[in-house]
Amino acid sequence: MGAQPDSTHQVRGYCTLCRSRCGAVYTVRDGALLDVQPDPEHPTGAALCPKGRAAPEIVRSPRRLTRPLRRTTPKSDPDPRWRPVGWEEALAETAERLGRI
Repeated sequence: MGAQPDSTHQVRGYCTLCRSRCGAVYTVRDGALLDVQPDPEHPTGAALCPKGRAAPEIVRSPRRLTRPLRRTTPKSDPDPRWRPVGWEEALAETAERLGRI
């Protein structure tokens, strides 16, 4: 079996880590974000702030939330004791609370 072709490609877009929405070029390999650079062809792409440049590190962080959590203690308790919940449950509860508003 031969070597697999390199699936690295670039995707143009904009950074969503702050309000500026700076133009960015993302380097992606096998669905994983590897690098972010300013996109000089974008109206707001002359530069990229440290938050934007840190996007690959943020995405791979082991502390990044990847599913909904529910607090199991009152807000006055310093230890929230978060508990994972399913997406359906979280969305249903959020919709119900928004409906009350």
